[in-house]
Amino acid sequence: MVRLVSGSYAYGTDADDSDCDYRMVFQLPNSEFLSLGTPNSTHTDPLDQVGHELAHYLRLLLKGNPNLVEMPFIRPEWWIESSDTWEAIVDVRERWITRAMASAYRGWIFGELAKIGHSPTMTPKRISHCVRLAYELRGALNDGIIQPHLTGWQQHKVMDFKEDRLDGSTAILEVEAIMEEISDATLQALPEPPTELASAILKEARRTHGG
Repeated sequence: MVRLVSGSYAYGTDADDSDCDYRMVFQLPNSEFLSLGTPNSTHTDPLDQVGHELAHYLRLLLKGNPNLVEMPFIRPEWWIESSDTWEAIVDVRERWITRAMASAYRGWIFGELAKIGHSPTMTPKRISHCVRLAYELRGALNDGIIQPHLTGWQQHKVMDFKEDRLDGSTAILEVEAIMEEISDATLQALPEPPTELASAILKEARRTHGG
C-alpha cells in the first residue's frame, strides 16, 4: 500500500554512516480475516524495514503513535511505493493531530527524559530523537502540521545532540522548555481521534482492494 523511507534520511539528520530505514503499510486479502487464525499484522525484517497491516496501522494512528503519525507527513520524494488508499490517508493528514496524538508524544518524550543519565540505552542518537519529537509536537500544535524533515537551526540543534556536541542535561532543559510552552488549554482544544474517518478508509480499501 505504501513503502517509504523513514529515519534519519527523512528527518534530514543523516550522516555518512546512517542506515536507511523503511516503513510500510500493507493490506492483507479479505480472506485472511475469515478464518479462526489471527493474521500477522506486523512485519519486520533485517533490512531495517517495519510494516503494519492497514487496520493495525489505522488503530495505532488513532492512538497517536509518533512513528506512525508522522508517516503521512513525510515528503512524497521519500515514497518508494504508494496507492490510492495511502493518498486518502495523506489527504486528511491534519485530522490525525488529536488529543490522543499529543498525549502519546508527551508520554514518550517524558519517558525518555526520565532515562537520561540513568540508562545506558540513552545514547546521543536516542537523545536527539527525544528533542526532535519535542520540536515535532510543538510544530503540530502551533501550525497544525507535522514537519518530520528538519531544517535550519532545529536541524543543527538535533545534529549537535546526535553527534554528542550537546549532552543529555542540555537536552532535558531544551525539551522541558518546549513542554512548558504547551498549555493545558491547547491540549484540551485538540479534537478526539477521527474513528469514523479511519473506519471509512478501511472499509473502502477492503471493498476495492481486498480481493
